[in-house]
Amino acid sequence: MKPGVVQLTIQENNEFILTLKVNVEALMADISAKHTDTDNSPRSAIYNKLRKSSADTIQQKFNKFSASYQKTLNLKADNKKLSLNFDNIQVSPIDDVRLSRNSIITYSGKLAQDTKHITWQYPEKYGDNVFKLNQNGKPIASLWLTNGEQTDMIILQEQHTTNSLLNYLWLGFLHILPRGLDHILFILGLFLFSTQLKPLLYQISAFTLAHTITLGLSVYGIIALPSLWIEPLIALSIVYIALENILIRNISNWRLLVVFCFGLLHGLGFASVLSDIGLEKSQFLSSLLSFNIGVELGQLVVILLAYILIGYWFKDKSWYRSRLVTPASIIIASIGLYWFYERIIIAI
Repeated sequence: MKPGVVQLTIQENNEFILTLKVNVEALMADISAKHTDTDNSPRSAIYNKLRKSSADTIQQKFNKFSASYQKTLNLKADNKKLSLNFDNIQVSPIDDVRLSRNSIITYSGKLAQDTKHITWQYPEKYGDNVFKLNQNGKPIASLWLTNGEQTDMIILQEQHTTNSLLNYLWLGFLHILPRGLDHILFILGLFLFSTQLKPLLYQISAFTLAHTITLGLSVYGIIALPSLWIEPLIALSIVYIALENILIRNISNWRLLVVFCFGLLHGLGFASVLSDIGLEKSQFLSSLLSFNIGVELGQLVVILLAYILIGYWFKDKSWYRSRLVTPASIIIASIGLYWFYERIIIAI
């Protein structure tokens, strides 16, 4: 379930356009946001049927659904809910039914001439959303909202750069903790093999440098690879690191190179998040850096927790490798193999 992307554009005559880039089939099927995978929902059969429907069919069905959906959208000006006029819905044609299809719903309206601030709230049941506000061609705010959170009052004609950057930092952190289980297992695999700070620091630095490179290149549009193939390869990287933990006893320079290469791969995975929500051109580099810092903070927290719970107490024990590293690596490798199988089936 990807986050919805909500764009509010206020024009010079105080007219506004509200667009929502969402998975409208999931909305109409009433798939709860608690399901990160729509197949886990008891309503998945309804959703899968809608996914196979033509764009015209989805448009017709949404026309019946639109009124109830519109009532849940909470856009306020100076604490008064604004009236929205439904303009249209653009539904992409069927391409690959294995992938979710984004549709763009457009509403319009007009603000009072003396409007001072705006607030926005998207229903919790529809999941996370990214709210972007542009006024007279200038970006005012870009916020990541979770759990039905309402924005603070956004004062018009002011650019909220600090809040936007903090949101991208938080988004990067969330992509590791708690949502990036595959990245967490990779980092834990590195930690288990080397509880000594110096070699572990070398590996994390190589991983960080690599995913920073591909994250930047991918977001700037210089390289692009389909996520259908990136995700299975990320799963294989987890398997490889776990197997090395079992089969190899001493760290070599070769492992640094391997970790760097896998970091390039994981960077492409991080980039898929930013490509879904987009970056404001005026804050492109700063938002990218904020997201990456958030990712690093998440990784450091994972390592710190692992050290507190495992490393500090057991790293010097004679049985550390046989009783902890090997069994834990077997579990990590098994999970990675399952993910690889699950993701490669989708890819092919």
